[in-house]
Amino acid sequence: MMQGNYFRTAVILMMTFGLLLPAPLAHAAERMTLTYIVASHEGDDFDLDNDAYRDQLIQLFNYSSYHQINQEAVTLEFNTPQTLTIPGDYSMVLTLKNCEDTRCIVRSEIQKNDISYVDTVISILKPGMFFMGGPKTGSGDLIIVLEIGF
Repeated sequence: MMQGNYFRTAVILMMTFGLLLPAPLAHAAERMTLTYIVASHEGDDFDLDNDAYRDQLIQLFNYSSYHQINQEAVTLEFNTPQTLTIPGDYSMVLTLKNCEDTRCIVRSEIQKNDISYVDTVISILKPGMFFMGGPKTGSGDLIIVLEIGF
């Protein structure tokens, strides 16, 4: 009989504390813009749609020429991998791991023929951008600008 009372008390306590625990936060989808830039040492021109990238590219990379070749927007759902085809016959898998008011955590993996070239987790301030050095393409090295929260 005594064990029955302990069991009921334990169940009541679990229910009470379970109701007091905060509910898990719902993870909303986040829209991300990706800009693909080919950087090389051929020439000295900047062919970019967004001049705001220019200063960052000069500070982060050591190339003489930058050509924007594409831009796309994607919507990332929490913990759902999204595969994109990127220049050079590569694929990029993006997975939103966490997102708060001020920043998002995103896993990024660049692959080609089942070989992983880049596999990293990045933190991007909102609003903010992250410049990722990517693989080689036919005419230079790929730089991917990931923007979120704009």
